[in-house]
Amino acid sequence: MGADIGNLHAAYHDIAMLGVELAKGFAPRGRTGHLIRSIHGYSKPGYVTIRATAVYAGPINYGWRKRNIAAAHFMQRADRSIRPHVEMILRNAIDRAIAKGGFK
Repeated sequence: MGADIGNLHAAYHDIAMLGVELAKGFAPRGRTGHLIRSIHGYSKPGYVTIRATAVYAGPINYGWRKRNIAAAHFMQRADRSIRPHVEMILRNAIDRAIAKGGFK
């Protein structure tokens, strides 16, 4: 049972993919679409990371007053939107592991 609960790779992957989808949805649509294509998710046991690797992703997300670039906060918006779903995804994965182990 402990091995099944500890092995939630699929659930973390699902969270990462949902985070990527949300971040891409909130990211500004540029002329080339490079910013959106640069958003990727990574998951390991215990955490998920969503990154935008375009060199200008930081200034677009956080803003750059000196260059008159307003902050889009697309990553923060994705983070706020995914929070209610994370618990549900993990709870479902744990429930499946419990049922698989015959403890329910």
